[in-house]
Amino acid sequence: MRNVAPVAMTVLASGRYGLRVCDVSKLLEKNPGTVSRWLAEADRRSSIDPSYRRHLDNLDRTITAEGPRKVIK
Repeated sequence: MRNVAPVAMTVLASGRYGLRVCDVSKLLEKNPGTVSRWLAEADRRSSIDPSYRRHLDNLDRTITAEGPRKVIK
């Protein structure tokens, strides 16, 4: 079974936050073509699966939510 976390993070990073596919692929150490396929599949899936869209929305809110701040000394 494929780990879906990198796919979801790619969708947010590139699709919602505007990072370039080539930059995301370097961060994840994946081929840009693979990352591009992930985006196409996620776009297709989110257009037909409302629960997947909600999953991405929830992940986006979790990432962008302001949490407790830690002071590093």
